[in-house]
Amino acid sequence: QKPLDFPRHVFGVERPPEGQTIMPEVMPRYARALVRRHGTDRELGGASIPGAAP
Repeated sequence: QKPLDFPRHVFGVERPPEGQTIMPEVMPRYARALVRRHGTDRELGGASIPGAAP
């Protein structure tokens, strides 16, 4: 997966050195993007997911 350079392509950050993480840098940005995109989403109701809690 290294040749795909996912961190740079998706998050615009360099791949960290072996044994380090980019999570503290990218997760707040990812969370903000999710809120912008889905912050007003509402449950539709009536749908059931097999095995899910009622």
